[in-house]
Amino acid sequence: MSPPRKRLVSDNFKDHILGFFQDIQWSILAWYRYVKETWPIFVTLLSITAVAIYFAEPPPPSKVTFAAGVPGGSYEDIAKRYKDFFKRYDIELEVLPSTGPLANLQRMVDHTASPRIDVALTQSGLASDVAGVDQLAYLGSIDYEPIFFLMRKDRLPQTRDDFIDGLSDKRLGIGEPGTGTKVQFERLLALNDLTFKVSNFVVQSDQQSVADVLSGELDGVVLVDGIQSKNMQALLNSPEVVLLSPSRVQAYHRLLPYLDVLTIPEGSINLVDNVPAKDMKILSTTTALVVQKDLHPAIQFLLIKAAVEISGTASFFARQDTFPKFNESVIVRSPVAQEYFLKGSPYLDRHLPFWLAELLDRFAYVLMPFLAFAYPILLSLPGYRHKRLTRRIWNSYGKLKELELELSDDFDPLKAEQYLERLDQIESDAMRVKIYGSQGADYFKHRQHIHFVRAVLYEHLQKEGVVSGTEAAPSKPMGHEAGVNPNLRSDTRTETRNQG
Repeated sequence: MSPPRKRLVSDNFKDHILGFFQDIQWSILAWYRYVKETWPIFVTLLSITAVAIYFAEPPPPSKVTFAAGVPGGSYEDIAKRYKDFFKRYDIELEVLPSTGPLANLQRMVDHTASPRIDVALTQSGLASDVAGVDQLAYLGSIDYEPIFFLMRKDRLPQTRDDFIDGLSDKRLGIGEPGTGTKVQFERLLALNDLTFKVSNFVVQSDQQSVADVLSGELDGVVLVDGIQSKNMQALLNSPEVVLLSPSRVQAYHRLLPYLDVLTIPEGSINLVDNVPAKDMKILSTTTALVVQKDLHPAIQFLLIKAAVEISGTASFFARQDTFPKFNESVIVRSPVAQEYFLKGSPYLDRHLPFWLAELLDRFAYVLMPFLAFAYPILLSLPGYRHKRLTRRIWNSYGKLKELELELSDDFDPLKAEQYLERLDQIESDAMRVKIYGSQGADYFKHRQHIHFVRAVLYEHLQKEGVVSGTEAAPSKPMGHEAGVNPNLRSDTRTETRNQG
Protein backbone atom coordinates (compact mmCIF):
# COMPACT_ATOMS: atom_id res chain seq x y z
CA MET A 1 0.00 0.00 0.00
CA SER A 2 1.49 3.32 -1.10
CA PRO A 3 1.94 6.08 1.51
CA PRO A 4 -0.59 8.95 1.45
CA ARG A 5 0.42 11.94 -0.65
CA LYS A 6 1.24 15.14 1.16
CA ARG A 7 -1.07 18.08 0.55
CA LEU A 8 0.51 21.18 -0.86
CA VAL A 9 -1.90 23.36 1.13
CA SER A 10 -3.11 22.34 4.59
CA ASP A 11 -6.73 22.63 5.66
CA ASN A 12 -5.68 25.07 8.40
CA PHE A 13 -4.14 27.39 5.81
CA LYS A 14 -7.25 27.16 3.67
CA ASP A 15 -9.37 28.12 6.68
CA HIS A 16 -7.22 31.19 7.27
CA ILE A 17 -7.55 32.28 3.64
CA LEU A 18 -11.29 31.63 3.63
CA GLY A 19 -11.70 33.56 6.88
CA PHE A 20 -9.68 36.46 5.49
CA PHE A 21 -11.90 36.79 2.41
CA GLN A 22 -15.03 36.39 4.50
CA ASP A 23 -13.86 39.25 6.75
CA ILE A 24 -13.37 41.46 3.69
CA GLN A 25 -16.80 40.48 2.38
CA TRP A 26 -18.48 41.23 5.69
CA SER A 27 -16.62 44.56 6.02
CA ILE A 28 -17.78 45.65 2.58
CA LEU A 29 -21.32 44.55 3.38
CA ALA A 30 -21.27 46.40 6.71
CA TRP A 31 -20.07 49.60 5.03
CA TYR A 32 -22.69 49.23 2.31
CA ARG A 33 -25.45 48.94 4.88
CA TYR A 34 -24.01 51.82 6.89
CA VAL A 35 -23.81 54.15 3.88
CA LYS A 36 -27.24 53.03 2.71
CA GLU A 37 -28.69 54.09 6.02
CA THR A 38 -26.69 57.31 6.54
CA TRP A 39 -26.37 58.67 2.98
CA PRO A 40 -28.65 61.67 3.68
CA ILE A 41 -26.26 62.76 6.44
CA PHE A 42 -23.27 62.28 4.12
CA VAL A 43 -24.95 64.37 1.42
CA THR A 44 -25.77 67.09 3.94
CA LEU A 45 -22.19 67.20 5.25
CA LEU A 46 -20.75 67.31 1.74
CA SER A 47 -23.13 70.12 0.82
CA ILE A 48 -22.04 72.09 3.87
CA THR A 49 -18.41 71.44 2.90
CA ALA A 50 -18.98 72.67 -0.67
CA VAL A 51 -20.58 75.87 0.61
CA ALA A 52 -17.76 76.37 3.10
CA ILE A 53 -15.14 75.88 0.37
CA TYR A 54 -16.85 78.40 -1.89
CA PHE A 55 -17.24 81.12 0.72
CA ALA A 56 -14.08 80.46 2.76
CA GLU A 57 -11.87 80.25 -0.33
CA PRO A 58 -13.75 81.10 -3.54
CA PRO A 59 -12.47 79.91 -6.92
CA PRO A 60 -9.95 82.13 -8.74
CA PRO A 61 -11.35 84.81 -11.05
CA SER A 62 -11.45 84.16 -14.79
CA LYS A 63 -10.23 87.70 -15.58
CA VAL A 64 -7.34 89.70 -14.11
CA THR A 65 -6.34 93.31 -14.91
CA PHE A 66 -2.64 93.97 -15.47
CA ALA A 67 -1.17 97.51 -15.56
CA ALA A 68 1.89 97.58 -17.81
CA GLY A 69 3.59 100.74 -19.10
CA VAL A 70 3.88 103.07 -22.04
CA PRO A 71 3.04 101.55 -25.43
CA GLY A 72 6.15 100.11 -27.05
CA GLY A 73 8.08 99.95 -23.76
CA SER A 74 9.66 96.97 -22.03
CA TYR A 75 6.76 96.74 -19.55
CA GLU A 76 4.29 96.22 -22.37
CA ASP A 77 6.42 93.40 -23.79
CA ILE A 78 6.59 91.70 -20.37
CA ALA A 79 2.82 92.05 -19.89
CA LYS A 80 2.13 90.41 -23.26
CA ARG A 81 4.25 87.41 -22.30
CA TYR A 82 2.34 87.08 -19.05
CA LYS A 83 -0.92 87.30 -20.97
CA ASP A 84 0.13 84.38 -23.19
CA PHE A 85 1.11 82.39 -20.11
CA PHE A 86 -2.26 82.90 -18.42
CA LYS A 87 -4.09 81.96 -21.61
CA ARG A 88 -2.78 78.42 -21.15
CA TYR A 89 -4.82 78.24 -17.94
CA ASP A 90 -7.98 79.73 -19.47
CA ILE A 91 -7.61 82.97 -17.51
CA GLU A 92 -7.88 86.29 -19.31
CA LEU A 93 -5.16 88.80 -18.46
CA GLU A 94 -6.34 92.25 -19.55
CA VAL A 95 -3.27 94.42 -20.18
CA LEU A 96 -3.87 98.12 -19.49
CA PRO A 97 -1.39 100.80 -20.67
CA SER A 98 -0.09 103.43 -18.27
CA THR A 99 2.43 106.25 -18.11
CA GLY A 100 4.87 104.24 -16.03
CA PRO A 101 5.68 102.39 -12.78
CA LEU A 102 4.93 105.27 -10.41
CA ALA A 103 1.55 105.83 -12.04
CA ASN A 104 0.85 102.10 -11.69
CA LEU A 105 1.37 102.23 -7.92
CA GLN A 106 -0.77 105.35 -7.56
CA ARG A 107 -3.57 103.78 -9.54
CA MET A 108 -3.47 100.52 -7.54
CA VAL A 109 -4.00 102.31 -4.23
CA ASP A 110 -6.71 104.57 -5.65
CA HIS A 111 -10.07 103.01 -4.70
CA THR A 112 -11.93 105.29 -7.10
CA ALA A 113 -9.95 104.11 -10.13
CA SER A 114 -11.87 102.07 -12.67
CA PRO A 115 -11.25 99.37 -13.58
CA ARG A 116 -9.57 98.04 -10.47
CA ILE A 117 -5.92 97.08 -11.07
CA ASP A 118 -5.13 93.58 -9.80
CA VAL A 119 -1.50 93.33 -10.90
CA ALA A 120 1.07 95.92 -11.92
CA LEU A 121 4.71 96.32 -12.87
CA THR A 122 6.65 98.96 -10.98
CA GLN A 123 10.18 99.83 -9.94
CA SER A 124 11.70 98.83 -6.63
CA GLY A 125 12.18 101.87 -4.43
CA LEU A 126 9.18 103.88 -5.64
CA ALA A 127 6.71 102.67 -3.00
CA SER A 128 8.12 104.94 -0.29
CA ASP A 129 6.70 107.93 -2.21
CA VAL A 130 3.16 106.47 -2.42
CA ALA A 131 0.62 106.46 0.41
CA GLY A 132 -1.58 103.38 0.93
CA VAL A 133 0.86 100.69 -0.25
CA ASP A 134 -0.02 98.64 2.84
CA GLN A 135 -2.96 97.26 0.81
CA LEU A 136 -0.53 95.80 -1.73
CA ALA A 137 1.63 92.67 -1.74
CA TYR A 138 5.05 92.19 -3.32
CA LEU A 139 5.59 88.99 -5.33
CA GLY A 140 9.22 89.67 -6.19
CA SER A 141 11.43 91.45 -8.69
CA ILE A 142 11.57 89.96 -12.17
CA ASP A 143 14.23 91.92 -14.11
CA TYR A 144 16.91 94.56 -13.90
CA GLU A 145 16.14 98.15 -14.92
CA PRO A 146 19.55 99.81 -15.35
CA ILE A 147 19.83 103.56 -14.88
CA PHE A 148 21.73 104.81 -17.92
CA PHE A 149 23.34 108.25 -18.18
CA LEU A 150 24.11 109.14 -21.78
CA MET A 151 25.65 112.47 -22.85
CA ARG A 152 26.85 114.08 -26.00
CA LYS A 153 30.63 113.87 -26.11
CA ASP A 154 31.01 117.62 -26.61
CA ARG A 155 28.92 118.45 -23.54
CA LEU A 156 30.31 116.21 -20.84
CA PRO A 157 30.03 117.60 -17.29
CA GLN A 158 33.06 118.91 -15.45
CA THR A 159 33.05 116.74 -12.35
CA ARG A 160 34.97 116.60 -9.13
CA ASP A 161 34.45 113.14 -7.61
CA ASP A 162 31.37 112.07 -9.54
CA PHE A 163 29.86 113.17 -12.85
CA ILE A 164 26.40 113.44 -11.21
CA ASP A 165 27.71 116.53 -9.43
CA GLY A 166 27.85 118.31 -12.79
CA LEU A 167 24.53 117.17 -14.22
CA SER A 168 22.42 119.77 -12.44
CA ASP A 169 23.55 122.38 -14.95
CA LYS A 170 22.86 120.22 -18.01
CA ARG A 171 19.71 119.96 -20.08
CA LEU A 172 18.64 116.37 -19.61
CA GLY A 173 15.60 114.42 -20.71
CA ILE A 174 14.30 112.52 -17.67
CA GLY A 175 11.20 110.75 -18.99
CA GLU A 176 7.48 111.36 -18.63
CA PRO A 177 5.61 111.92 -15.36
CA GLY A 178 4.88 108.60 -13.65
CA THR A 179 7.78 106.74 -15.27
CA GLY A 180 9.92 106.60 -12.14
CA THR A 181 13.04 107.87 -13.90
CA LYS A 182 12.54 111.35 -12.45
CA VAL A 183 12.15 109.92 -8.92
CA GLN A 184 15.29 107.77 -9.18
CA PHE A 185 17.33 110.68 -10.58
CA GLU A 186 16.13 113.08 -7.88
CA ARG A 187 17.26 110.66 -5.18
CA LEU A 188 20.74 110.46 -6.66
CA LEU A 189 20.88 114.27 -6.82
CA ALA A 190 19.72 114.53 -3.21
CA LEU A 191 22.57 112.27 -2.06
CA ASN A 192 24.94 114.79 -3.64
CA ASP A 193 23.15 117.65 -1.83
CA LEU A 194 21.77 118.89 -5.15
CA THR A 195 18.23 119.94 -5.89
CA PHE A 196 16.02 119.38 -8.88
CA LYS A 197 15.96 122.34 -11.30
CA VAL A 198 12.90 122.32 -13.49
CA SER A 199 14.51 124.72 -15.98
CA ASN A 200 17.33 122.29 -16.78
CA PHE A 201 15.50 118.96 -16.84
CA VAL A 202 13.01 118.22 -19.59
CA VAL A 203 10.03 116.02 -18.70
CA GLN A 204 9.05 114.23 -21.89
CA SER A 205 8.91 110.78 -23.44
CA ASP A 206 12.07 108.71 -23.72
CA GLN A 207 11.60 108.46 -27.47
CA GLN A 208 11.50 112.26 -27.82
CA SER A 209 14.49 112.71 -25.51
CA VAL A 210 16.59 110.28 -27.58
CA ALA A 211 15.73 112.18 -30.75
CA ASP A 212 16.63 115.50 -29.09
CA VAL A 213 19.98 114.19 -27.87
CA LEU A 214 20.89 112.93 -31.34
CA SER A 215 19.89 116.29 -32.87
CA GLY A 216 21.71 118.32 -30.21
CA GLU A 217 18.59 119.84 -28.61
CA LEU A 218 19.48 118.14 -25.31
CA ASP A 219 22.84 117.62 -23.63
CA GLY A 220 21.94 114.16 -22.49
CA VAL A 221 19.27 111.80 -21.23
CA VAL A 222 18.60 109.62 -18.22
CA LEU A 223 17.04 106.30 -19.24
CA VAL A 224 15.76 103.47 -17.10
CA ASP A 225 15.45 100.82 -19.77
CA GLY A 226 16.86 97.55 -21.10
CA ILE A 227 20.23 97.68 -22.79
CA GLN A 228 18.80 95.94 -25.86
CA SER A 229 15.90 98.37 -26.21
CA LYS A 230 15.43 100.42 -29.37
CA ASN A 231 16.16 103.71 -27.59
CA MET A 232 19.38 102.46 -25.99
CA GLN A 233 20.69 100.92 -29.18
CA ALA A 234 20.08 104.19 -31.09
CA LEU A 235 22.20 106.10 -28.58
CA LEU A 236 24.94 103.49 -28.12
CA ASN A 237 25.47 103.23 -31.87
CA SER A 238 25.84 107.01 -32.26
CA PRO A 239 29.44 108.30 -32.37
CA GLU A 240 28.24 111.57 -30.80
CA VAL A 241 26.97 109.95 -27.61
CA VAL A 242 28.86 108.31 -24.75
CA LEU A 243 27.68 106.15 -21.85
CA LEU A 244 28.77 107.43 -18.43
CA SER A 245 29.40 105.48 -15.27
CA PRO A 246 29.25 106.92 -11.74
CA SER A 247 32.54 106.45 -9.94
CA ARG A 248 30.90 105.81 -6.57
CA VAL A 249 28.34 103.16 -7.45
CA GLN A 250 29.03 101.14 -4.28
CA ALA A 251 28.30 104.22 -2.16
CA TYR A 252 24.97 104.75 -3.91
CA HIS A 253 24.18 101.06 -3.44
CA ARG A 254 24.84 101.29 0.31
CA LEU A 255 22.78 104.45 0.69
CA LEU A 256 19.92 103.15 -1.51
CA PRO A 257 19.96 99.38 -0.85
CA TYR A 258 17.27 98.62 -3.43
CA LEU A 259 19.76 99.61 -6.14
CA ASP A 260 22.00 96.93 -7.59
CA VAL A 261 25.46 97.38 -9.10
CA LEU A 262 25.83 95.84 -12.57
CA THR A 263 28.85 95.41 -14.80
CA ILE A 264 29.02 96.07 -18.54
CA PRO A 265 32.08 94.10 -19.65
CA GLU A 266 34.58 95.67 -22.05
CA GLY A 267 33.47 95.27 -25.68
CA SER A 268 30.15 93.64 -24.74
CA ILE A 269 28.01 96.31 -26.47
CA ASN A 270 30.04 96.40 -29.68
CA LEU A 271 32.91 93.96 -29.87
CA VAL A 272 34.24 95.30 -33.20
CA ASP A 273 34.52 98.88 -31.97
CA ASN A 274 35.27 97.73 -28.40
CA VAL A 275 32.33 99.52 -26.78
CA PRO A 276 32.72 100.11 -23.92
CA ALA A 277 36.49 100.52 -23.92
CA LYS A 278 36.71 99.14 -20.36
CA ASP A 279 34.48 97.46 -17.78
CA MET A 280 31.80 99.83 -16.54
CA LYS A 281 29.86 99.77 -13.30
CA ILE A 282 26.30 101.09 -13.45
CA LEU A 283 23.38 101.34 -11.05
CA SER A 284 20.15 99.47 -11.57
CA THR A 285 16.77 99.24 -9.97
CA THR A 286 14.55 96.21 -10.62
CA THR A 287 11.13 95.58 -12.09
CA ALA A 288 8.81 94.63 -9.22
CA LEU A 289 5.66 92.56 -9.57
CA VAL A 290 3.00 93.95 -7.25
CA VAL A 291 -0.56 92.73 -6.59
CA GLN A 292 -3.54 93.69 -4.50
CA LYS A 293 -3.17 92.00 -1.12
CA ASP A 294 -6.59 90.34 -1.45
CA LEU A 295 -5.87 88.89 -4.90
CA HIS A 296 -6.71 85.20 -5.00
CA PRO A 297 -3.73 83.05 -3.86
CA ALA A 298 -4.04 80.85 -6.94
CA ILE A 299 -3.58 83.89 -9.22
CA GLN A 300 -0.60 85.02 -7.16
CA PHE A 301 0.90 81.57 -7.52
CA LEU A 302 0.40 81.63 -11.30
CA LEU A 303 2.10 85.04 -11.48
CA ILE A 304 5.13 83.67 -9.63
CA LYS A 305 5.14 80.60 -11.83
CA ALA A 306 5.05 82.86 -14.90
CA ALA A 307 7.90 84.94 -13.49
CA VAL A 308 10.04 81.83 -13.05
CA GLU A 309 9.36 80.72 -16.62
CA ILE A 310 9.63 84.14 -18.30
CA SER A 311 12.25 85.92 -16.20
CA GLY A 312 14.26 82.97 -14.90
CA THR A 313 16.35 82.67 -18.07
CA ALA A 314 19.76 84.26 -18.55
CA SER A 315 19.99 87.76 -20.08
CA PHE A 316 22.63 90.41 -20.66
CA PHE A 317 22.88 91.24 -16.93
CA ALA A 318 21.11 88.33 -15.22
CA ARG A 319 22.35 84.80 -14.84
CA GLN A 320 20.12 81.76 -15.03
CA ASP A 321 17.61 81.73 -12.15
CA THR A 322 18.61 85.19 -10.88
CA PHE A 323 14.95 86.17 -11.02
CA PRO A 324 12.47 86.27 -9.46
CA LYS A 325 13.95 87.51 -6.20
CA PHE A 326 13.13 89.77 -3.24
CA ASN A 327 14.79 93.18 -2.94
CA GLU A 328 11.87 95.55 -2.21
CA SER A 329 11.67 96.55 1.46
CA VAL A 330 8.63 98.86 1.58
CA ILE A 331 5.77 96.74 0.21
CA VAL A 332 4.96 93.70 2.33
CA ARG A 333 6.02 90.41 0.78
CA SER A 334 3.23 88.11 -0.31
CA PRO A 335 2.93 84.98 1.89
CA VAL A 336 2.29 82.99 -1.30
CA ALA A 337 5.58 84.20 -2.78
CA GLN A 338 7.49 83.59 0.44
CA GLU A 339 6.24 80.02 0.60
CA TYR A 340 7.12 79.46 -3.07
CA PHE A 341 10.67 80.78 -2.68
CA LEU A 342 11.10 78.71 0.48
CA LYS A 343 9.57 75.40 -0.62
CA GLY A 344 9.26 75.63 -4.38
CA SER A 345 6.24 74.62 -6.45
CA PRO A 346 3.56 72.79 -4.40
CA TYR A 347 3.38 69.00 -4.73
CA LEU A 348 -0.12 69.01 -6.26
CA ASP A 349 0.89 71.54 -8.92
CA ARG A 350 3.82 69.37 -10.01
CA HIS A 351 1.60 66.34 -10.63
CA LEU A 352 -1.90 67.61 -11.44
CA PRO A 353 -3.51 70.14 -13.81
CA PHE A 354 -3.80 73.63 -12.32
CA TRP A 355 -7.61 73.58 -11.97
CA LEU A 356 -7.57 70.23 -10.15
CA ALA A 357 -4.63 71.15 -7.93
CA GLU A 358 -6.32 74.43 -7.05
CA LEU A 359 -9.62 72.67 -6.27
CA LEU A 360 -7.94 70.12 -4.01
CA ASP A 361 -5.96 72.85 -2.32
CA ARG A 362 -9.17 74.75 -1.52
CA PHE A 363 -10.75 71.51 -0.33
CA ALA A 364 -7.81 70.90 2.01
CA TYR A 365 -8.31 74.41 3.38
CA VAL A 366 -11.60 73.37 4.98
CA LEU A 367 -10.91 69.65 5.29
CA MET A 368 -9.70 69.80 8.89
CA PRO A 369 -12.65 71.91 10.11
CA PHE A 370 -14.94 69.57 8.18
CA LEU A 371 -13.44 66.50 9.82
CA ALA A 372 -13.63 68.14 13.23
CA PHE A 373 -17.34 68.76 12.60
CA ALA A 374 -18.28 65.61 10.71
CA TYR A 375 -16.22 62.94 12.48
CA PRO A 376 -18.08 63.09 15.81
CA ILE A 377 -21.40 62.97 13.95
CA LEU A 378 -20.42 59.93 11.87
CA LEU A 379 -18.86 58.29 14.91
CA SER A 380 -22.03 58.72 16.96
CA LEU A 381 -24.38 57.32 14.30
CA PRO A 382 -24.05 53.63 15.26
CA GLY A 383 -24.61 54.47 18.94
CA TYR A 384 -27.52 56.73 18.08
CA ARG A 385 -29.02 54.01 15.90
CA HIS A 386 -28.69 51.46 18.71
CA LYS A 387 -30.21 53.85 21.26
CA ARG A 388 -33.07 54.59 18.87
CA LEU A 389 -33.85 50.88 18.51
CA THR A 390 -33.53 50.39 22.26
CA ARG A 391 -35.97 53.25 22.91
CA ARG A 392 -38.53 51.77 20.53
CA ILE A 393 -38.17 48.30 22.08
CA TRP A 394 -38.46 49.64 25.63
CA ASN A 395 -41.48 51.69 24.65
CA SER A 396 -43.04 48.50 23.30
CA TYR A 397 -42.03 46.71 26.51
CA GLY A 398 -43.94 49.32 28.51
CA LYS A 399 -47.13 48.57 26.59
CA LEU A 400 -46.49 44.84 26.85
CA LYS A 401 -45.94 45.01 30.62
CA GLU A 402 -49.10 47.09 31.04
CA LEU A 403 -51.09 44.42 29.18
CA GLU A 404 -49.51 41.61 31.21
CA LEU A 405 -50.41 43.30 34.52
CA GLU A 406 -53.95 43.85 33.35
CA LEU A 407 -54.24 40.16 32.43
CA SER A 408 -52.89 39.11 35.81
CA ASP A 409 -54.74 41.52 38.08
CA ASP A 410 -57.90 42.55 36.27
CA PHE A 411 -58.68 40.06 33.51
CA ASP A 412 -62.06 40.63 31.89
CA PRO A 413 -63.28 37.90 29.48
CA LEU A 414 -65.51 40.41 27.74
CA LYS A 415 -62.39 42.35 26.65
CA ALA A 416 -60.85 39.34 24.95
CA GLU A 417 -61.09 40.98 21.51
CA GLN A 418 -59.47 44.16 22.84
CA TYR A 419 -56.63 42.18 24.44
CA LEU A 420 -55.93 40.43 21.16
CA GLU A 421 -55.99 43.67 19.17
CA ARG A 422 -53.62 45.40 21.61
CA LEU A 423 -51.23 42.47 21.48
CA ASP A 424 -51.43 42.33 17.69
CA GLN A 425 -50.63 46.04 17.52
CA ILE A 426 -47.62 45.63 19.82
CA GLU A 427 -46.32 42.80 17.68
CA SER A 428 -47.00 44.70 14.44
CA ASP A 429 -45.03 47.70 15.75
CA ALA A 430 -42.18 45.41 16.76
CA MET A 431 -42.06 43.84 13.30
CA ARG A 432 -41.60 47.26 11.67
CA VAL A 433 -38.43 47.98 13.66
CA LYS A 434 -35.31 47.86 11.46
CA ILE A 435 -32.45 45.85 12.92
CA TYR A 436 -28.75 45.95 12.07
CA GLY A 437 -26.15 43.31 12.87
CA SER A 438 -25.87 42.51 16.58
CA GLN A 439 -29.07 44.39 17.37
CA GLY A 440 -31.04 41.35 16.18
CA ALA A 441 -30.61 39.70 19.59
CA ASP A 442 -32.65 42.41 21.36
CA TYR A 443 -35.26 42.36 18.61
CA PHE A 444 -35.90 38.63 18.65
CA LYS A 445 -35.83 38.50 22.44
CA HIS A 446 -38.60 41.12 22.41
CA ARG A 447 -40.59 39.06 19.90
CA GLN A 448 -40.14 36.06 22.15
CA HIS A 449 -41.55 37.96 25.11
CA ILE A 450 -44.56 39.03 23.03
CA HIS A 451 -45.29 35.36 22.36
CA PHE A 452 -44.99 34.69 26.07
CA VAL A 453 -47.68 37.28 26.87
CA ARG A 454 -49.81 35.85 24.05
CA ALA A 455 -49.51 32.41 25.68
CA VAL A 456 -50.54 33.91 29.05
CA LEU A 457 -53.57 35.49 27.37
CA TYR A 458 -54.65 32.18 25.87
CA GLU A 459 -54.33 30.46 29.25
CA HIS A 460 -56.76 33.00 30.71
CA LEU A 461 -59.13 32.58 27.77
CA GLN A 462 -59.09 28.80 28.15
CA LYS A 463 -59.80 29.03 31.88
CA GLU A 464 -62.75 31.29 31.23
CA GLY A 465 -63.99 29.03 28.42
CA VAL A 466 -63.62 31.72 25.77
CA VAL A 467 -61.55 29.30 23.67
CA SER A 468 -61.46 25.55 23.89
CA GLY A 469 -58.38 23.61 24.86
CA THR A 470 -58.28 22.06 21.41
CA GLU A 471 -57.64 25.44 19.67
CA ALA A 472 -54.06 26.06 18.70
CA ALA A 473 -52.49 28.53 21.12
CA PRO A 474 -48.98 29.88 21.07
CA SER A 475 -46.73 28.36 23.69
CA LYS A 476 -44.54 30.26 26.09
CA PRO A 477 -40.90 30.65 25.07
CA MET A 478 -38.34 28.29 26.50
CA GLY A 479 -37.44 29.14 30.05
CA HIS A 480 -41.08 29.84 31.01
CA GLU A 481 -43.64 27.51 32.47
CA ALA A 482 -46.02 25.62 30.23
CA GLY A 483 -43.63 26.08 27.25
CA VAL A 484 -43.84 22.95 25.10
CA ASN A 485 -43.47 23.99 21.47
CA PRO A 486 -42.09 27.40 20.45
CA ASN A 487 -43.11 26.87 16.83
CA LEU A 488 -46.86 26.75 17.47
CA ARG A 489 -48.74 29.54 15.67
CA SER A 490 -51.25 31.88 17.23
CA ASP A 491 -54.90 31.57 16.35
CA THR A 492 -55.86 31.91 12.72
CA ARG A 493 -57.52 35.29 13.08
CA THR A 494 -54.52 36.93 14.77
CA GLU A 495 -52.00 35.41 12.39
CA THR A 496 -54.03 36.52 9.38
CA ARG A 497 -54.18 40.06 10.73
CA ASN A 498 -50.38 40.12 11.27
CA GLN A 499 -49.74 38.93 7.74
CA GLY A 500 -52.01 41.66 6.42
